[in-house]
Amino acid sequence: MSDDARAIFDDQVLPRFETRHGGWITHARACARAIVAEKGQATIDEVRELCPPPDGADPRIMGTVFQKGEFVRVGFAVSARRSCHGRMIGVFRLRVSARAGKENA
Repeated sequence: MSDDARAIFDDQVLPRFETRHGGWITHARACARAIVAEKGQATIDEVRELCPPPDGADPRIMGTVFQKGEFVRVGFAVSARRSCHGRMIGVFRLRVSARAGKENA
């Protein structure tokens, strides 16, 4: 994806998805926090297992779950989903607050 296409996607597509499916995103972020609490990190594959995306949702919007500064990417893993054909996906943990010295919840 070009830088211009990425900017349009980030500035227009993701905010529309958040507006339209805010309830799902809130629930998916809660699932991601629960996975991190249990395992120390989470991937979107794990989140999707607990909280399937809305019907017809473009797979590219799944990354919005880990936006908003609450999570930080700490690595990559191979997606277990057949439809991803072994592509790499992000591995995330909760961002640690420098002031509080603890994880945001």
